[in-house]
Amino acid sequence: MGKIVKWLVIIAVVLVVAGGGYLYTQLNVLGKTAIEKTLSYVLEVDVTLGRLELSIADSKADLYDLKVGNPAGYSLPEAFSFGHCTVDLDLDSLKGDVPTLHLVDIENPKVTMERADKKWNFQKLMDSAARLESEESQPIHIKRVRVADSKVQIKAKMLPKDVSLNL
Repeated sequence: MGKIVKWLVIIAVVLVVAGGGYLYTQLNVLGKTAIEKTLSYVLEVDVTLGRLELSIADSKADLYDLKVGNPAGYSLPEAFSFGHCTVDLDLDSLKGDVPTLHLVDIENPKVTMERADKKWNFQKLMDSAARLESEESQPIHIKRVRVADSKVQIKAKMLPKDVSLNL
């Protein structure tokens, strides 16, 4: 009977370790899906993320090819996108009241400002996000933001043509 219990314990340990290893390898996929679903719900638009690379050891996340769609009624397909973003988190700050990000580094962001029905697309996105705001909303402290190679496109009937700017 002792050998059976011993083997059952060994099998249980192997299954837990294997399951933990599998979960760790799937963390990027689970995180990617969570980001897409959460942002889509909050902003009420389609949000896609090409790839997520989490590094727990470095307290860092790399996001690739994020696309935030425009609300209904706007002609341009996206309100915002970027090629790559690195987020460096202070893990110790999660123990306190205010999470801290050491760095948010965004490369190749593209912002499209479009006006339709007397409202800018970003105002509609902010209105969508504000519907979920509460007194218990938690602030985030960001120490440093770096933006590189950004582009802005503006489309509005009041302009003779679309305006594109490289910043």
